[in-house]
Amino acid sequence: MLQLPLRLSGSFSFPGSAASTDCPSPVSEAFSGFSTDSDVSSSNTSTTSIFDTSSTRHDRLGAWFLGPKAENIDFLKQFLNSVADQTEQARLAYQPDDPKFIDKEMQSSAVFQKEMSELDVALKELVGALSEHSIPFWSPRYNAHMNGDTSLPGLLGYLAAALFNPNNVCTESSPLTSVIERDVGLQLCQMLGYDISNTESSKPWGHIVCGGSVANLESIWAARNMKFYPLSLACALEPGASLDFIRNEFEIELCTGEIKLLSQATAWELMNLKPETVFDIPERLQSEYAISAGALSTALNPYLIQTCGKDVLEKKFGMKPSKYFVGTTKHYSWPKGAAVTGIGSEHIIDVPVDIDARMSIAKLDEQLHHCLVNHTPVYAVVAIMGSTEHGAVDPIKGVVQLRTKYQALGLSFAVHADAAWGGYYASFLHEPEVPQPNGSIVPEQALSDYTRSQLEYLRFADSITIDPHKSGYIPYPAGGLCYRDGRMRYLVTWTNPNVYKDSDGTESMGVYGIEGSKPGASAVGAWLSHRMIGLHKHGYGSLLGESLFSCTKIYTHWATMDMDDSSLIVVPLKAIPAERQSLGQDLTNILAGSFKGVLQKRLGAGIELTFSATFDVSNIQVIKNKRLDSKYLDLSYSDKMYFYLYGTPEQQHIEHILVASKNVQLSSDQVSLDLTEGSISAEDLAQGVVVRMDRLRESVVLPVLPPHTPSFFKPGAQQKIAVFRDPHTPERDGPGLTEAYASASPIATGTMKFGSMVYADSVDLNVNPLPQGVERPKRKDVSRMTLAERLDAARANFAAPKAPVEKKIKTKPKHRVVELESSILATGYKVGSSLLMFIIIGLFVLAAFTLCRRL
Repeated sequence: MLQLPLRLSGSFSFPGSAASTDCPSPVSEAFSGFSTDSDVSSSNTSTTSIFDTSSTRHDRLGAWFLGPKAENIDFLKQFLNSVADQTEQARLAYQPDDPKFIDKEMQSSAVFQKEMSELDVALKELVGALSEHSIPFWSPRYNAHMNGDTSLPGLLGYLAAALFNPNNVCTESSPLTSVIERDVGLQLCQMLGYDISNTESSKPWGHIVCGGSVANLESIWAARNMKFYPLSLACALEPGASLDFIRNEFEIELCTGEIKLLSQATAWELMNLKPETVFDIPERLQSEYAISAGALSTALNPYLIQTCGKDVLEKKFGMKPSKYFVGTTKHYSWPKGAAVTGIGSEHIIDVPVDIDARMSIAKLDEQLHHCLVNHTPVYAVVAIMGSTEHGAVDPIKGVVQLRTKYQALGLSFAVHADAAWGGYYASFLHEPEVPQPNGSIVPEQALSDYTRSQLEYLRFADSITIDPHKSGYIPYPAGGLCYRDGRMRYLVTWTNPNVYKDSDGTESMGVYGIEGSKPGASAVGAWLSHRMIGLHKHGYGSLLGESLFSCTKIYTHWATMDMDDSSLIVVPLKAIPAERQSLGQDLTNILAGSFKGVLQKRLGAGIELTFSATFDVSNIQVIKNKRLDSKYLDLSYSDKMYFYLYGTPEQQHIEHILVASKNVQLSSDQVSLDLTEGSISAEDLAQGVVVRMDRLRESVVLPVLPPHTPSFFKPGAQQKIAVFRDPHTPERDGPGLTEAYASASPIATGTMKFGSMVYADSVDLNVNPLPQGVERPKRKDVSRMTLAERLDAARANFAAPKAPVEKKIKTKPKHRVVELESSILATGYKVGSSLLMFIIIGLFVLAAFTLCRRL
């Protein structure tokens, strides 16, 4: 049976183009057309198209493939030779003074020559066998599978990266290709309609996986974890649990819009929260109660579905097994994914399809109503955007509208789009950012109004599967998964402390999803193909449009050809009007987005006069002196947060007491005290007293992931406090510095307001100490850097630290900052040591001379 691509018809019309930014990026470059810049390191610069005015888009398409008759083989050889030359230069440039391991003498040996000869024979035999027994996916005569020829940029990008063998499990093993994979994920998000200009934590996110089956499995995993997350939090809020102190305060918005205490919400209500409501919970707990991500993870871990399993939670809360709804044309990966995640394949519910092999919205409505009446939770509804056998596009618009309807009734679920096959057809909807040449007319098949309207609704799906190795023409393995809200990926995070370091930050890709080690070459192949072809209607849209036209032409030829003996019967999957009872096509289009007005105010450029002065720092007094070696620290965090309060009756300052690792330095000057009971004398302030913040639990505030700091510590913030005299001497080391205050009586109570200047640091405080005279390289902010700049910043994290440059002790009186560096102290130490040695030697000579005179 001939498996055609999506059978589509209509005309081009896109109500809105992709959002562009003032600063070019690898994402926008995929929408800009052909690039003349061959330097990968400068890939973020603007690119322009160069074409002969008489050329056509079809001529450009010819440069994207090797060709069914290997017509571009000479170009492939040139490119491969260039890749080999640059690989050689890369290896020679690394430690150039090292001697060669494989020298001429070794290469001329008989055993070496024999190995190379055998490799030549084996390789020729292998390629010969592949040539004879492989499926000719490259030929337009072969259409029995969803495979096609791979694009030349995709193939070259894959092979070039494979020579460096990057592992995208973390940035330590792939500082370049991890960044490229993140950019490819954003490119796919933008093509599918997600708003990547969003700078909030809910910004879309995507990554490369080995295939659509794994992408679907990850989406099941995420939807399952999201469904049970509120129940896990409810367990952590029970009396006696670690978060019980907020059980009477923390409120949640139900999917119906009602606001309710989470501790008083029913299990049914908690399992039907909107996805964005669930994603907001960790951020709300941090902002409202200063509960750090690490502390929240520790508190929830015993109750998470990934720890105790779904059966335990369903039994505890008396809930029925949740269901997953997918059309009957589903891929086999859906029941398999349900089996792997413990949902069970029997809970994957088939939704009947209509005469066009599309999911029936009417039948889905009936099934969802049954779940609502019987209080059966629903994980998600899956819309297939291009089914494997039929190329049918499910009405995702109707699915999204049904979700809105049932959320008002108390039933909520995730929406997933399985666009493994049809995702790249969204390129039809985008205009290139750089104008493209028209040339002569190239036959293309456009999208139907129905399909266009469904592709425009992809932006409302919570997650989307898309396979670059299908309609993206990228070599295997290259699947993909995109999230509308990037925080959804945190539900499937599983880290190895030996691999994922704090330095990885958000750039590390392998920490999310199912896979661990994975090839960076797949992402590079997709990135280069996106850059050269373009994710717009004159790029992939033109390529897929020609493919659709060719398939339609073949179909019409078969449907109308005459044979003496009719042995070929053509039955079109798309029924003709006479065979239909009703048309049932939705011709309604929606706007792809709303216009955004951004008002940028330019501030006047004033001239700041800077004066430098040198001065001596005096009147330095050490109030508390505590060592922070591990043997002096507690094994766990305190139940409350403690600070040293010191100063004078006119000015008081606070400093966080560090009792465990990892910790954070918190300091505030000129705090304001409003004492309701007791008082603090000038003598107490001079010696330093201890302040306990009663509404904060250090065990939930810490640890924080550097460079983040506790959210409660802001200028002007207020905290309820109790004040104690410190029974320890200033030099008394830990552990157990705060144990005495659990039963001690305070000398004063009231509230404290932080000063206008607060200082918080979780990076340098916890960093491993370096040898004296060595500075650690400063990290750069990569959020607004070009690809080349980000890569340089990533490499800087792995570079050997450099010795500091000696500086003078100068400061600006305006800020009263003194720069004291270890190099200055080291220089003074050396001078003093030399002078001392000179004096000792002089005294020794003088003594010897005196002794000789006496003798």
